[in-house]
Amino acid sequence: MNLENPTDLLDGTLIDRAKADMPPWFMPDAGGAFIPCDQLLRKAHYRPGSNRPRDWAPRTGTYSKWFGDYVLCVRGCGKFWTVERGSLWDDGDEVLVQALTGRPIFTMRFQEAMRLAEFCSPRVPAEVGWLHWSST
Repeated sequence: MNLENPTDLLDGTLIDRAKADMPPWFMPDAGGAFIPCDQLLRKAHYRPGSNRPRDWAPRTGTYSKWFGDYVLCVRGCGKFWTVERGSLWDDGDEVLVQALTGRPIFTMRFQEAMRLAEFCSPRVPAEVGWLHWSST
C-alpha cells in the first residue's frame, strides 16, 4: 500500500462492543471500536517493538502524560487500549474516534495508543481528518 494515499489510512478493523470488552458506561452509543491499520500507526510514528514514548507515567491499568494543555491517557480495556485526553480548561474528557463510524479507536498495544494520542494532539492532522476527538 502507498502511505501517501489517504484512503489506505482508512483501512482498519471494526469490532463489536462485546469483542472489544467495552463497559456499558464507555461511549454507550458506539456500536463497537475501530482498530487502526498498520499504515496509520506508522504515520503516528509507531514501529513494531517500539518502547513507550518519553514521559508517560504508569498507573494501574493506565498511562498518562502532560501534553501542553492536555493530559493524554491510554487505558486498558480488556485486551485493547483506548486513546483519551482531558483538558485543563474543560471538565469533560475526550476519546479519539473514527468519525465515519463514531467508534472509539482501540489499539492492541499501549505503545500504539500513546503514539496516536501524541500524533493527534493538540489537533488531529489534516491527513487523518477522519479521526477526531469526541466528548465522552
